[in-house]
Amino acid sequence: MTGIANLIGTYDSGKTVIGYDKLNGADSLDKLNILEDVIDEWSSAWPKGQGFGSTDKTYLIKDYLDCVISYLSLEDKLETTFGPYLSITEKK
Repeated sequence: MTGIANLIGTYDSGKTVIGYDKLNGADSLDKLNILEDVIDEWSSAWPKGQGFGSTDKTYLIKDYLDCVISYLSLEDKLETTFGPYLSITEKK
Protein backbone atom coordinates (compact mmCIF):
# COMPACT_ATOMS: atom_id res chain seq x y z
CA MET A 1 0.00 0.00 0.00
CA THR A 2 1.32 3.42 -0.87
CA GLY A 3 -0.29 6.34 0.80
CA ILE A 4 0.22 9.74 2.30
CA ALA A 5 1.19 8.29 5.71
CA ASN A 6 3.16 5.30 6.98
CA LEU A 7 0.83 2.72 8.55
CA ILE A 8 3.02 1.59 11.46
CA GLY A 9 4.43 5.05 12.21
CA THR A 10 0.95 6.54 12.28
CA TYR A 11 -0.34 3.66 14.41
CA ASP A 12 2.49 4.21 16.90
CA SER A 13 1.75 7.96 16.97
CA GLY A 14 -1.92 7.22 17.65
CA LYS A 15 -0.99 5.10 20.66
CA THR A 16 0.61 8.16 22.30
CA VAL A 17 -2.65 10.13 22.32
CA ILE A 18 -3.89 10.86 25.84
CA GLY A 19 -6.80 8.51 26.59
CA TYR A 20 -5.81 5.90 23.97
CA ASP A 21 -6.07 3.25 26.69
CA LYS A 22 -9.85 3.78 26.65
CA LEU A 23 -9.90 1.96 23.28
CA ASN A 24 -8.90 -1.41 24.71
CA GLY A 25 -12.00 -3.15 23.31
CA ALA A 26 -10.39 -3.46 19.87
CA ASP A 27 -7.29 -5.54 19.28
CA SER A 28 -4.23 -4.29 17.43
CA LEU A 29 -5.15 -6.01 14.16
CA ASP A 30 -8.61 -4.40 14.15
CA LYS A 31 -7.03 -0.99 14.82
CA LEU A 32 -4.44 -1.49 12.06
CA ASN A 33 -7.17 -2.47 9.59
CA ILE A 34 -9.21 0.61 10.52
CA LEU A 35 -6.14 2.83 10.16
CA GLU A 36 -5.27 1.30 6.80
CA ASP A 37 -8.79 2.12 5.56
CA VAL A 38 -8.48 5.71 6.83
CA ILE A 39 -5.06 6.16 5.17
CA ASP A 40 -6.41 4.71 1.90
CA GLU A 41 -9.41 7.06 2.01
CA TRP A 42 -7.27 10.11 2.75
CA SER A 43 -4.70 9.11 0.10
CA SER A 44 -7.31 8.78 -2.62
CA ALA A 45 -8.72 12.23 -1.80
CA TRP A 46 -5.38 14.00 -1.28
CA PRO A 47 -4.37 16.29 -4.18
CA LYS A 48 -1.30 15.08 -6.04
CA GLY A 49 1.75 17.16 -5.31
CA GLN A 50 0.31 18.69 -2.16
CA GLY A 51 2.49 18.24 0.91
CA PHE A 52 1.36 16.26 3.93
CA GLY A 53 2.60 17.85 7.15
CA SER A 54 2.40 17.20 10.85
CA THR A 55 -0.92 19.04 11.25
CA ASP A 56 -2.41 16.93 8.46
CA LYS A 57 -1.14 13.79 10.19
CA THR A 58 -2.74 14.91 13.47
CA TYR A 59 -6.13 15.24 11.77
CA LEU A 60 -5.64 11.84 10.08
CA ILE A 61 -4.96 10.32 13.52
CA LYS A 62 -8.08 12.06 14.87
CA ASP A 63 -10.14 10.57 12.04
CA TYR A 64 -8.64 7.12 12.75
CA LEU A 65 -9.41 7.37 16.49
CA ASP A 66 -12.96 8.54 15.73
CA CYS A 67 -13.37 5.44 13.54
CA VAL A 68 -12.12 3.17 16.35
CA ILE A 69 -14.54 4.84 18.78
CA SER A 70 -17.33 4.19 16.29
CA TYR A 71 -16.17 0.58 15.73
CA LEU A 72 -16.43 0.03 19.49
CA SER A 73 -19.88 1.73 19.56
CA LEU A 74 -18.62 4.25 22.10
CA GLU A 75 -19.72 7.44 20.31
CA ASP A 76 -22.09 8.25 23.16
CA LYS A 77 -19.28 7.93 25.74
CA LEU A 78 -16.01 9.02 24.10
CA GLU A 79 -14.84 11.72 21.72
CA THR A 80 -11.59 13.10 20.36
CA THR A 81 -10.82 16.66 21.40
CA PHE A 82 -8.06 19.23 21.12
CA GLY A 83 -7.26 20.92 24.39
CA PRO A 84 -4.64 21.91 23.19
CA TYR A 85 -3.37 18.41 22.35
CA LEU A 86 -5.32 15.65 20.65
CA SER A 87 -6.85 13.41 23.30
CA ILE A 88 -9.68 10.96 23.83
CA THR A 89 -12.05 12.22 26.50
CA GLU A 90 -15.28 11.08 28.07
CA LYS A 91 -18.34 12.98 26.93
CA LYS A 92 -20.05 15.03 29.58
